[in-house]
Amino acid sequence: GETRRVELARRPERRAMLLARVELPAAPPLTVACMHLSVDSTGHGPAEVLHAAEEAVAFAGAGPLLFGGDLNLRPARQPEAFAELEARFGLMPPTAPGAIDHLLVRGARVVDAPWALPAAARELPAGGGRRLVLSDHAPVLGRFHMR
Repeated sequence: GETRRVELARRPERRAMLLARVELPAAPPLTVACMHLSVDSTGHGPAEVLHAAEEAVAFAGAGPLLFGGDLNLRPARQPEAFAELEARFGLMPPTAPGAIDHLLVRGARVVDAPWALPAAARELPAGGGRRLVLSDHAPVLGRFHMR
């Protein structure tokens, strides 16, 4: 239905979020927010994720929101950031205590909480016995139900 790119940071590295409103046949439009945030050592991660959540929630309005990507935040190390994402924006649950890749949802029921697939799931056969590695992160899946 609509897309928007939001710049979240320019320094120490440029960070952006892509927002897409996906029209669904038997449910309200779903807003999907995908981002790659700054690493923990910069100290910018918690502020970036909260800024991203504000932008995503504003774009989604009252509709359901799937918010995720490489947040570079671990719930075990930055529990306050995840508590604030839940309290202020209704975004939950994080993937795992030590994970940096997350799918958080608002406005949908969690059927299967987000989980990371094995590292081998990010590889595809490339012919000649070679493998194509799609990412340096394992894919994260979750199942959610919307009415």
